Amino acid sequence: NELTIEWIINKRDLSDSDVSVSEIADQSYTGSATTPTPAVTYKSQAISLSELEYSYIDNILPGTATITITAKSISTNFTGSVTKEFNIITARLIGDIELATSVVYGSTLTGEYSGIVETLHNNEELIYQWQVSQLPTGEFEDITGANESSFKVAGSHYAGKYIRLVVTSQSLLYQGSVISNAAEVQQKELTYLTNAVAENKTYDGNNTAKISTHATLNGVVEGDNVALQLVSSMFASIDIAENIAVTVVYTLIGSEKDNYTLPAHDVIYADITYPQTKLTINFTSTSIYSTENIWLSVLVISSSGRRYTASILPQQSVTFCQLDERGDCDIFFTVNMNNIIVGGVKTTIDLSITSHYELDCQVEKELIEELSFTVRANNQLLSRVPLSKLTEIQSKNSAKIIKYLIIIVGMVLVVINIIKRRKMYA
Repeated sequence: NELTIEWIINKRDLSDSDVSVSEIADQSYTGSATTPTPAVTYKSQAISLSELEYSYIDNILPGTATITITAKSISTNFTGSVTKEFNIITARLIGDIELATSVVYGSTLTGEYSGIVETLHNNEELIYQWQVSQLPTGEFEDITGANESSFKVAGSHYAGKYIRLVVTSQSLLYQGSVISNAAEVQQKELTYLTNAVAENKTYDGNNTAKISTHATLNGVVEGDNVALQLVSSMFASIDIAENIAVTVVYTLIGSEKDNYTLPAHDVIYADITYPQTKLTINFTSTSIYSTENIWLSVLVISSSGRRYTASILPQQSVTFCQLDERGDCDIFFTVNMNNIIVGGVKTTIDLSITSHYELDCQVEKELIEELSFTVRANNQLLSRVPLSKLTEIQSKNSAKIIKYLIIIVGMVLVVINIIKRRKMYA
């Protein structure tokens, strides 16, 4: 005899307590649907994915998403469905920023960001912030107003410092930032738009040069407070000559000066000329009616007692050059009678004395002990003007320039008494 027993084995519902769904880790926002597939087990035995299907709700934007796991109709062991929640969190902003490793002050830095851009509406939601630091790995500070992808490195002391770009997003979908490398800011080299101009000068025994027109700068960033300051200007020689090299040294001043370097100024040229002393002789007389009646007698007494005389008419000159036994000039200078003004009882005579030098002179020269001028008109002595000793600067066995220091120590002699005597005899 046989006994047959039949029974029905029902499918296990996925909602039963013996069925478990593994935990779902937080999912980062990607800009598209997030579809995790957690494992489902029954009494620790994995249920084949082929028996399951997954559906999702709110699984794109950050927040709480829901997954529904349903047993397929073909499943022989399971039926029903189970739900599970998981979190979608804001994503970290990722990508790279291409930035130059160095930049010259006054130039523009541009940071090329490449990363998650397809969900950011062509970077419209990106925030740019330029920062500066003393060191490439130091603490960086935000640069006020520098909020574009490009930044002109100017307007502050940036040279020698480091600048970087930080990119963040104003979108709630992303967090964090992308930081570029630090670009070193190099000083900008300026040039001279125009060179300085040195004045010609008469011999004075030193090589100091005077600048009549200062150089001008080229390349200063608009708005920067930078200017030139003269440090020195020196002739290459103290001797009388034409086109002597003059070395000019400038430095930079101003609040932005440290952003720049200044090249050496070009050598310029100027002349050192023979010294010249201008004299004016004033005297009163009623016997002078025109300049044609005036002539000047010049007396020179040398240190050896030799006397040299010459006469000068208006608008003429005379040169004293006493040759020694070697053919060198012991005394060498020129007196010019430049101008005579006859006005009533006062007559003015303008003189200029120019000392000269023979380049081949190699011996000590005589000193001039006395130099005097005698003004005569109509064959009468009107005035005698003595001058102090003229000292010559002469270095033995070297070609040095004569420097005459002429000081008028005399006074003009008034000839009123002469005129009165003439009237008495008349």
